[in-house]
This record gives sequence, C-alpha cells and structure tokens, in this order.
Amino acid sequence: MPTQPNTDQLQRMTDYLRLAIDQVGGTPVRMAATSDLVIQEACIESFLTSARLLIEFLVKHGDRRDFNSSHFGVPRATGPEAERLGAVWDTASQHVVHFSLHRVPANLDELQVIGDLGRWMNSVAHDCLTLAEQFLEHLDAATMPQLAYSLLRARSELDRFSKLL
Repeated sequence: MPTQPNTDQLQRMTDYLRLAIDQVGGTPVRMAATSDLVIQEACIESFLTSARLLIEFLVKHGDRRDFNSSHFGVPRATGPEAERLGAVWDTASQHVVHFSLHRVPANLDELQVIGDLGRWMNSVAHDCLTLAEQFLEHLDAATMPQLAYSLLRARSELDRFSKLL
C-alpha cells in the first residue's frame, strides 16, 4: 500500500473499520443471548480480534504496512482508554489465533482467567468505541455517514448488553 492511500483505499479502510466497530459493539450482547458454548467461544474470538484491530488502528500504529488513524490525518489516541487498551492488545495478541504457551500453560494454576468476562468485554468495548468516537470527531462526520451510523449502532448494542450485566 502506498504511504498516502487514495480515496478508494480510504473508503475500503473505513469499511473494515466499520466492521470492527460493529463486532466490538454487537458481539457481547449476542454472546449473552446464547447458551451454545461453541457460539460463545466464536463470539469471544471475534470480539478480541476486532478489538485488537481497532486498538492497532487507533492506538498502536505498529507495522508501516498496516493502515491506521494517521492515514486520515488523525494522531494516535492517548489517555486512560488508550493505556487500558494497550494491555488488552497484549492479551489478544497472545491468545487469539495462537496456541501460545500463555493460553495452555503447563500448570493450570498459572492460567490467567478474566473473572467476569461480560464486565470485562463491556469495559473493553466501551474504551474502543470511545476512542473510535474521538477519531470520528477529528473528521468531517458528514463525509463518513456510514461510520457515524456504525458507531451509533454499536453504542446502542453495547448499552443493551450493559443492561444485562
């Protein structure tokens, strides 16, 4: 990808960003709505993958080949949400799409368990959506109505999930 993406590339980037926002905002409530463990696990994996993508886009700005908020002229996010999400990125990077030793330790006493998964997912989603909303504030929202709509829908889904906790 060129250093400065063209308009079509920026639009496709926005489409991927919208998908990640939809997953982070909408997956927790869908996970809570089922007792099927396979679907719950798929929801957790999808949630963490999408959260990791948003964190890389908004906070990390890692690999030069990957797109991030700077391609839209928006600096990397900072502040308490960004700090908390940095730790989430570490967790997701160790556990999602990897059979890491952290995921399957030799001694089960070393297994790090997230105590209340629902509350944790709610907190992560809230931080991701807050930073995504701040990203949108830097842009002309009128030129990105689909992104603004995705954020509204994701926030609504997250609010619905919060009421279940």
